[in-house]
Amino acid sequence: MNVKIIETGKFEELTIIDQGTGVNWIDDLLHGHLQRYDEEQAVYMMTQEEFDWWLDLTNDLAAAEERLAGLDHDEDAKWEFIGNCDLEDLPGLIEQFCQTIETA
Repeated sequence: MNVKIIETGKFEELTIIDQGTGVNWIDDLLHGHLQRYDEEQAVYMMTQEEFDWWLDLTNDLAAAEERLAGLDHDEDAKWEFIGNCDLEDLPGLIEQFCQTIETA
């Protein structure tokens, strides 16, 4: 997803690739979280701070999902372990789930 940084006008890219399908699911992840959209340029707009937060989150989430993809696990068990959580807590909870699989 292309985003425009409000302070600089610079265009940046956010992506997150599903390890199983290879599909970029950033639109699904960000759906409902972005409020500013530039109709003329057809791009979402973020502050630099917002972009940095999303970039860190997507990188952490991608790393956790990549680790999990290498482990034999049950998806239902993963979501039961994670439960309802804040989005920012998801990468850490996936990492904890990986640890439980590795130590079992």
